[in-house]
Amino acid sequence: MKILFINSLYAPNASGGAEIILQNHVEAMGKRGHSVSVLSLDNTNTVQNDVINGVKVWRIGIKNICWPFGGEKASAWKRAIWHILDINNPFVKRIIANFVKSEQPDIVCIHNLAGWSVSVWSVLSNLNIPIVQVLHDPYLICPRSNMFSRDRPCQRQCLKCRVMRLFHPRLSNKVTAVVGVSQFILEKMVRYGYFSNVPIREVIHNARQMNIGAEVRRPGTRALDSRVTFGFIGRLMPSKGIELLLDTFINHSPESWSLVIAGSGKIEYETYLKNKFSHERVDFIGRVQPEIFFEKIDFTVVPSLWEDTYPGVVFESFFFGVPVLGSNRGGIPEMIQEGVNGVLFDPDDCCSLYALMGDVAANREYWQTSSHAIMGMSHAFFDVDAWTERWEELYFNVLKKHTGENSVV
Repeated sequence: MKILFINSLYAPNASGGAEIILQNHVEAMGKRGHSVSVLSLDNTNTVQNDVINGVKVWRIGIKNICWPFGGEKASAWKRAIWHILDINNPFVKRIIANFVKSEQPDIVCIHNLAGWSVSVWSVLSNLNIPIVQVLHDPYLICPRSNMFSRDRPCQRQCLKCRVMRLFHPRLSNKVTAVVGVSQFILEKMVRYGYFSNVPIREVIHNARQMNIGAEVRRPGTRALDSRVTFGFIGRLMPSKGIELLLDTFINHSPESWSLVIAGSGKIEYETYLKNKFSHERVDFIGRVQPEIFFEKIDFTVVPSLWEDTYPGVVFESFFFGVPVLGSNRGGIPEMIQEGVNGVLFDPDDCCSLYALMGDVAANREYWQTSSHAIMGMSHAFFDVDAWTERWEELYFNVLKKHTGENSVV
């Protein structure tokens, strides 16, 4: 099978977990004997060809007014034009058509469309190529990809998003299959009228390759001293709920608690957090390897305010046998079995997080004895072979469906 993958970015360029998951998936399919290639965007005016871990990667200069994936923030008017062009970018159509005619894939699997736009669907449909669309976030209903505004998740599409996504639900029926990385994101898209006539709709939870040996995974070995340590790891940004966690900790925690914050964000926001929440029991350690972070803590807190689709930090914590206190939003509840590998709280309830932190701290011995079981439960999140088999089966079903619909009787 010859599979072309399309995404905004590809390794070593990456903006989040979606790129990590994609790379794992592409390489795994290549190892199973399939011909795989990747088409991604680049901040240049050239076409570049690269080979990464045996995968042929093409990087195309973005056909828009500015580069939105990191670097210096563009002016407001440039961002506005960027989003308008990204509704259905006409300048990528010829590029996609020429590339697909050259590569002649059996199937195209699309991940993040930002920078490409849904014009990709129309081109591939016109060329009679079966399309699999993977849903990592709500980009198709929100140009900013998070449905988060004024420190709260949006309860519905605002007028601007409705206008900019007016024709997207109808166009979404051009794809052959849609896959949500969580039940939450697939159901959300369907509620908004997307993929109503798409014959194959499935949920395939993410899995990830963890190249970490057993010698650094030592569940249940943290000394039960008087100090209970909570931890946060990830991107430092308002939608991740980092201020909720810091505010709760500083204003309510007893002297026997400490908090470790790992990760980075925009320099001005990091500075703001460190100044406002400076405390002797709060340690900002910056970006560190997971094995260094998780050995320092008793509990991971994932306080997302936005509807986080399927955050990898949750199953990463399970991998090290560390229980999770998670927000009850997005796809997080699909990962946590309450009282078994973690607990859920309501970030809208000002007392909910603190109450749960107090409860797990009081029962730390129980959670420590559960760490081996938590680690064992994490296996499904890291069984790349089983995960790849599910994807392979999906691709074959898509080809079978497409061939059947286009056969001449």
